[in-house]
Amino acid sequence: MAGEWIPIDRNLGTKPEVLELVDVTGQPVEVVGWRLIQLWSWAAMNTADGVLRATPRRLAALAGGDEQFWLAVEQVGWVTFLNGTVEIVGWERRFSQALVS
Repeated sequence: MAGEWIPIDRNLGTKPEVLELVDVTGQPVEVVGWRLIQLWSWAAMNTADGVLRATPRRLAALAGGDEQFWLAVEQVGWVTFLNGTVEIVGWERRFSQALVS
């Protein structure tokens, strides 16, 4: 159905940011990739601008991992946490076609 999909890079598992997350967190690439897909899927259904009310702890409960994992995602530049919100960096360029229900 329209609005229930997100774009995913064919080379997600070999992107430098993903490989850095594998190195920093010690998690396998498939675990890192799945957590990112869970984040992006949740965001696509709940925001039009890439900003959501969430903390690293909330993302861990939602998409797996722990707070340190999500802080590592921030470290590689894919999210920004500020005052109880998370912003998906590059949202407009990558996910603006997703529909919010």
